[in-house]
Amino acid sequence: LDLTRDLVFNTNQSIRSFQFFGPSSEYLYSISEIETLSLCNLLTDDLICSIDDICERLSSSLSVRYLIDCYYDPEQRSLSVFAGNYYGDIMGSLISAKELDPALTLFNGHNSGVRAMTSIGNVLFTAGEDSRIVSWASNIHR
Repeated sequence: LDLTRDLVFNTNQSIRSFQFFGPSSEYLYSISEIETLSLCNLLTDDLICSIDDICERLSSSLSVRYLIDCYYDPEQRSLSVFAGNYYGDIMGSLISAKELDPALTLFNGHNSGVRAMTSIGNVLFTAGEDSRIVSWASNIHR
């Protein structure tokens, strides 16, 4: 990946967070302030997809209100998006270019909105408006 050249991706939305992912960090995801998710290929300068209605699409299994963040699993070479509601429930869904596949739902860790997450190996940590940091020690993928 040549990071010495200029790269510009216009998502047409104010960006809240972004991160590189992929075996060689050749992809980028961004989450906007209005809960859209965009995926970009840094090698080809292409916008892979932009999902504007992601919360609505995820709400079939859980009443999702906002996006938390994404998680890349290097062993599975998969990207998951995590979304939440104001009661502390979390949904993780595997992302492909054309669909979202609900992978897990996490309950009873928080009692209000979850705003941040990180991981160490297969352990997911979430932090929320309830002032709690919760460790989810089970495997976060199927």
